[in-house]
Amino acid sequence: MMMTVMAEDSSTAVLSTLEGTSSEYENNLTKYIDADLRHDTKFEGGGQSDIFTAVLDCGKLPRGVSAFQQLYDGPATKTVALKILRVMANADSDRYQIIMRRLKRETGLWQTLSHDNIVPLFGVYQSPRSPEVDGLVMPLYSGDLKKYLAAHEDANKLLLLLGTAKGIEYLHTKRLVHGDIKPRNILVTAEGVPMLSDFGTSRILGMKGYTTNLTTTTTYTAPEILDFDEDDSKTSENKETPHPLSSYSDIYSFGMTILEVIDGRAPFYHRRAILVRQIVDGLRPEPKHHPGIDEVNGKIWILLGQCWERDGKLRPDIGKVMLELQCLAPLDAASSVEA
Repeated sequence: MMMTVMAEDSSTAVLSTLEGTSSEYENNLTKYIDADLRHDTKFEGGGQSDIFTAVLDCGKLPRGVSAFQQLYDGPATKTVALKILRVMANADSDRYQIIMRRLKRETGLWQTLSHDNIVPLFGVYQSPRSPEVDGLVMPLYSGDLKKYLAAHEDANKLLLLLGTAKGIEYLHTKRLVHGDIKPRNILVTAEGVPMLSDFGTSRILGMKGYTTNLTTTTTYTAPEILDFDEDDSKTSENKETPHPLSSYSDIYSFGMTILEVIDGRAPFYHRRAILVRQIVDGLRPEPKHHPGIDEVNGKIWILLGQCWERDGKLRPDIGKVMLELQCLAPLDAASSVEA
């Protein structure tokens, strides 16, 4: 997966020491996939990756490989989503090696996860243009949460948020941090179940370039992350220092996600540009720009304010956020999530 492990004695994200090259990936599905990666065949694109549809020949998978266990049952062929990390082609040699170490570590973690609100990872893929693994193989869903809400105006938004929170709770219980929570990274099944995806992409690609160059990501990112300069944190020989991603930063991002899902408007939508320093210094969304919140329940602003505290330790944990959402949700919605 792409995720960060939290230290046992705190919520500060720390790096594991797993090393290796792509040739050592047990979950490499390249030889079992038929894919057309031409630009005009993209299923979806944006940010630092492109998504293609591909056909996975499950019938040819070697038996007895734990990484492929979830693929043994079911049809002999499966249509899957193939996510190619575009940044890999442009990375310099030092950064490339760092990305490869992160990719191996975090995809290994992701594949151990099993939860109804977590997108499973089937394996990794090496595109013809790349000397190393540069793609992720996942189930194919019709779209993300933002697209789902646009197509289903009567959808129960609080129920969708509660389902997403259950996925976050699962990660935090395992002392894992998602690192990039936003509506685009919440996929929705045909049955309307929200699924967290794209774990730790920010951790793999490097937060500085990932957050300051992409406004759509910056607006969901906690101030302590925006204020962190990864380039200055590097030590010799490509070693890395602990990164400030944490359960606290996940809560901040989830608060921004709650805002957009309920109101229908993205954070800071009314601004032409967002300066990172403004967010670090305390800029937050205001009620006058998001009237849809009050139309549902004005008390949501209290919860959002807590999620957006400058000091991460003052933010509520995901359990408290879930309790607050359950108090706002209809009884049938809350009970269905608890079940």
